[in-house]
Amino acid sequence: MNVTDYRTGRPWAALAGALLLIATVAAGPVVAHDPVIGVVPDAVELTLSPGESADVAKTVHTPEFPPVVDICLQVDETGSMGRDADGDPPGEIGEIKDKAEDIFNAVAASGADAAWCVLGFRDYAISPYGDPGDWVYRLHSDVSTSLADFQNGVNALTAGGGNDTPEATLEALHYEATPGHPAIDSNQDGDTTDPEDTPAGEQPSWRTDAQRVSVLVTDAPCHEGAGVEVGYPSDADLAITEQALQDAGIIIIGVTPGAAGFGCVDALATATGGSVQDLGDSGENIAQAILAGLSEVEVEVTPQATCDDPNVAVSWDSASQTVVSGEDAIFLETITAGAGAPQGDTVTCTVEFLIDGNLLDGFTQTITIHIRDVEAPVVSCTEGVNPHGDTTPPAGSTTLPGSKGGQNEDGFYLLTAVDNVDPNPMIFVVDTGSGTIFGPYPSGTTIKYVEAPGATPSDQTIGSSTGEAGAVFVLIKGTGDAAVFATDESGNVSARVACLVPPPPK
Repeated sequence: MNVTDYRTGRPWAALAGALLLIATVAAGPVVAHDPVIGVVPDAVELTLSPGESADVAKTVHTPEFPPVVDICLQVDETGSMGRDADGDPPGEIGEIKDKAEDIFNAVAASGADAAWCVLGFRDYAISPYGDPGDWVYRLHSDVSTSLADFQNGVNALTAGGGNDTPEATLEALHYEATPGHPAIDSNQDGDTTDPEDTPAGEQPSWRTDAQRVSVLVTDAPCHEGAGVEVGYPSDADLAITEQALQDAGIIIIGVTPGAAGFGCVDALATATGGSVQDLGDSGENIAQAILAGLSEVEVEVTPQATCDDPNVAVSWDSASQTVVSGEDAIFLETITAGAGAPQGDTVTCTVEFLIDGNLLDGFTQTITIHIRDVEAPVVSCTEGVNPHGDTTPPAGSTTLPGSKGGQNEDGFYLLTAVDNVDPNPMIFVVDTGSGTIFGPYPSGTTIKYVEAPGATPSDQTIGSSTGEAGAVFVLIKGTGDAAVFATDESGNVSARVACLVPPPPK
């Protein structure tokens, strides 16, 4: 299934291509998520009465990687990163340089709108922490969607120095996550103008709509900061750094030998919703580790609906769900037709399932709701005219207010019916004596009804039924009084209304 990022127009290809590419650059299997992405079902059609609702289960298959992501490759540039387990080059940094293009292309092949930057860190350039010429933090290439920029940043990585085993990991991350962080005096000589120093303002230029990820590649533990480690120049301890990363919305993916063992890296990944992946003994797993880490980043799925009638609404059992990218978010969707829903009409709702606030192709659902007509027609029979259009019998002997007997002596009635949906409801006449039903007749029909106890009920079209207004259409003979009711095209039946006539005199 191929879908498209609505902003970039790039295809969200099935993950198979990316996985094949990973296999060519890294050893070991990678377990893929379901490559089918989007919302299922993507179309729903149902019929509801006003005041009725229905539940529909919705499964949202999220993409393998966050849809819009800025990835900063933050690499430990101390000497051990330039050697393999046997002490020979090229080591981890050499592996990163060799596989940079493959890593970039594998993420691009997944369809993710990804931008990259490259950062480096070592340590303070003073003993016993680092060697002369070391630095705490460097920005080798800023956030960019260009492969050339990413490759240039990776090519700028070097391996050297470091002196002791722990590195300035926390201070480098704290600087990265803190806009306005002051310049760093790496050699502690009282100024920040030396080549070893880090000037202010070199944080990544994160895109405002992107998920921020820092891939921390290291084979060493962290210096704990002055609050824990007496004499160390940085005040950025683990808690301070975790808070800065959380405030900046940066997820840490640790890439370390064995995928664990450095407490600070594990803690940073846990605190930010990231993970720790296995670098391998000599960095041979670097590509697989980065891609595996990205595939474990969580995404937020948020549904929103627009209906073309305000009396119809769509809601969900949760306003949003956060799941690991590539996994499913399952919502119970409730579709409700309010009491004022337009009977007899069809309402359409469009539901968008946003992934980290982004609308992707395949994540839009259409709901078609047919609103039942549940309201019966209103029927009436009023005194009509005789076949020649003369007036009704005079007041005092009719059904008019204040009259005697409440009966229409001459039996002429005008039958009318109105309905909220059906423009042509049909009217039926009931002989209440025998139960015989006559009709149907259209609204506006004039009848002559005769009550004849003991006779056979019958109806007969009469000569004056020429179709002009007021003309009598049919003569009906029944054994009792008349009653009328109406039905509409939806099958709604009105209450019966009595149309009283007297029996003929004995």
